[in-house]
Amino acid sequence: MKIVLDTNIFILGFIGLSEGKETPETMILKDLLKKEKTLLLSRDIEEQLLRVFIRVKDKNFAGLMRHLLWSDYSIEFVITEGKSSPPTYKKIIPRKDLCIFLTAYTGNADMLITNDIPFLEKAKQCS
Repeated sequence: MKIVLDTNIFILGFIGLSEGKETPETMILKDLLKKEKTLLLSRDIEEQLLRVFIRVKDKNFAGLMRHLLWSDYSIEFVITEGKSSPPTYKKIIPRKDLCIFLTAYTGNADMLITNDIPFLEKAKQCS
């Protein structure tokens, strides 16, 4: 099963793990550690994660998160550069969420996990 996580799941999950919290986001990340599911990742998502982690924590935490992501999870890297979603999707999906949606679309994701209900509803319209 191929899964795309929205940035909010990564951020809340990794911060929760670092603080020893048991939240829905940490449970998702712990489940993915079993490597029974493949996490789809693109350069845009990785860059977005690093920017946010540096802003909310620091560059050391961002580097550690990147290391853990690549060493402990089953990752399939999706190349989204030069690809675009159908024009009708661009009218539906908010620009801030387009890289997440494009990664899911290009990587043929089976599941998109987000806390952003309006984004999820718009993504459902495109499936």
